[in-house]
Amino acid sequence: MFLILSSLSATVASAQVLHLKSHFGLKGGLTSGYTIRTPKEDYITKFNSGLHIGAFYRHRINKFVIQPEVVLTQRGGAVKTRTSLVRNSFYYATATPVVGYILTEGLTLEAGPEFAYALNGPSGNPKGPDNNIDYGYTAGIRYDFMDMLDKVSLGIRYSRGFNNVITSDPGAKYYNQAIQVSVIYNFYREK
Repeated sequence: MFLILSSLSATVASAQVLHLKSHFGLKGGLTSGYTIRTPKEDYITKFNSGLHIGAFYRHRINKFVIQPEVVLTQRGGAVKTRTSLVRNSFYYATATPVVGYILTEGLTLEAGPEFAYALNGPSGNPKGPDNNIDYGYTAGIRYDFMDMLDKVSLGIRYSRGFNNVITSDPGAKYYNQAIQVSVIYNFYREK
């Protein structure tokens, strides 16, 4: 029994040391978002889901984490009126300098500004946003596993854009909003 407990505590201790080191990682998962329209009037916005994939570098300083990352993601959503339904699939390359605060070992709050560039324009197929540049913020939480899955993390983030992405509808403004659920793989150096 003593050997089992010693071996388990050594495994947890080595996993915690790994989480202290600077490293690269990959992330991917599901993005679900919709386009907020103001004024709302008789428009109904619906979610549109797609995938995202990206890479990051994470550096830890005591209880803080600095994590610049780049992600390819889908945004947009469906806008429905009484007579029509328009599905928007906007594909973005995003860059985010995330700052995190470690609440407890393995649980980190994350936030930062988000800069996005649309990869499909208004004449693309599928039709992209009129405004290729979007900037906003992102915030969420990340859980780092500490056991046998010590190289895997799960993250949930909310992102909100500030730029009007559809300018072809005079008198209205459209903003991106999305939730990302990510599986993260950390490339920790063993030594």
